[in-house]
Amino acid sequence: MANFITDQIASIRKSMPQPVDEIAFQASVNQLLARNKDVPHGDYILHQAFNYNGSNLWFVDGPVFVAPVSQAASPTLIWSDDFTSLDLASASNPNGAWRPNSIWQDLAKGYYDFAGSSWNINPNDAAPFPSHNPFSTSNSVLTIQAFHTPSDLTTPIQTEMTAQGVPNAVPAWCGGFLVTNSAVRKFKYGYFEYRAQWPNPGKGIFPALWLFASEGSNDVLNKGNAEIDVFEMFGASNLWTTSLHMRDNSGVGTDVTIGSRSEDTAGWHTYGIDWQPTYLRFYRDNVLVYEVTGSNAAYYNTTMNIIINFSMDASWFSSGLKSDGTTPSPMNMNIDYVRVYTSKP
Repeated sequence: MANFITDQIASIRKSMPQPVDEIAFQASVNQLLARNKDVPHGDYILHQAFNYNGSNLWFVDGPVFVAPVSQAASPTLIWSDDFTSLDLASASNPNGAWRPNSIWQDLAKGYYDFAGSSWNINPNDAAPFPSHNPFSTSNSVLTIQAFHTPSDLTTPIQTEMTAQGVPNAVPAWCGGFLVTNSAVRKFKYGYFEYRAQWPNPGKGIFPALWLFASEGSNDVLNKGNAEIDVFEMFGASNLWTTSLHMRDNSGVGTDVTIGSRSEDTAGWHTYGIDWQPTYLRFYRDNVLVYEVTGSNAAYYNTTMNIIINFSMDASWFSSGLKSDGTTPSPMNMNIDYVRVYTSKP
């Protein structure tokens, strides 16, 4: 039965005009499931991203997984990275699991962070950038470092900033940004869990664990800047914040702070979000800390990517939160794993 459903969903997708109307597609899938007496009735979630190149349809994450909300199947692991190594996309590895910048950016260039005041080093960039790679793996742990900008990077960074039309001065800090490669997979609904720690934090720290819309200005639902910040630190350790950004393809919309918690961030902890059509549930160490329902939760019905990054010194930080002489360099952000399940295990 599952293979029949998969084939029929593929047929529906291929028969639709391009670009596909995702709402109409979901409605057609639901009609198919409702007609199939061997599948329980109810509201259905299609846990699958698709690509279509005009002639061939293929499934990004493997077999289609369809589960009725009212009779949800047992949670299933659908994607994970335990960081035995870092599978970084590059010119020679275009299908790497992670990109060092967004899909619309030059895969071989770094950039001035859009939220912080630091330079995101791209290991694919020309020398001398690779010798200052902010990413490393050891014992199945990914480390992203933030550090003072090395003197030999000042001129290369200035050159790239000029070419990119960035008028700022060369930033005092460098860091790193990783986003799942949307050319390989996109996510829509599921439980996302990060296990992370910041063992030597300092003032100015601005790391984040988050989800961001995968389609950008091409989002057919006009939600190209939709963002869910599962975890952020704003210049101070042991205080983390969760927020939503409901913004359209042009960046216009509403921001909502869900809450801030004063808790240990130096030790290992898990931070998770169960993203479903009718709710967003946020967890720390498997304990529910926030729940969002209603229109704010329903807003997030577009595909998204996973992001982990370590930036510094947001422009809006007060002087008391910005880095100073007490801030260690380098600082480490350690990620044990990132895992995605169909729902909260």
